[in-house]
Amino acid sequence: MVIKVEHYARAGAAQYIIVDDTGRGETQQLRLPDYRLEEGAYRLQALDAERRVLLAISDIWPGIWRDHVVCYDATGREIGDYVTVVGQAAKAKEAAARARREAAVRTEAEERATGSSGACRGKERAAGSGGANGGREASAARSTGARSRIPRSR
Repeated sequence: MVIKVEHYARAGAAQYIIVDDTGRGETQQLRLPDYRLEEGAYRLQALDAERRVLLAISDIWPGIWRDHVVCYDATGREIGDYVTVVGQAAKAKEAAARARREAAVRTEAEERATGSSGACRGKERAAGSGGANGGREASAARSTGARSRIPRSR
């Protein structure tokens, strides 16, 4: 454990907690030591009156209830056991990452569509602007041709 703690400190992890079973045999006795990095070393912090500790990075309060760890929000409302809360956080993080990727793909597709339609308009302008009149000759020819095909009634 000491080696891990040294790695945490070198990495700059501001806090770590341990769910520690100090019971013997069939008896389970959980404790929840909370260590905070202060001046390059971890210092053990006291739990609050309800035997909870604030995880500052997530504003979650893990605490021991009977034989397991339960997490609470800042108002003291139970939000589930540790495994459930961590799983939900992982799913939320994954969903946010997926949403960012989808947004990036959508933005890229929109940029390509805007860029390619602009390129097509540029080709149309170049094809129709061969003479001094620009695109007016091509436009007039299309307009005249269209009228000559429509039968006139007498």
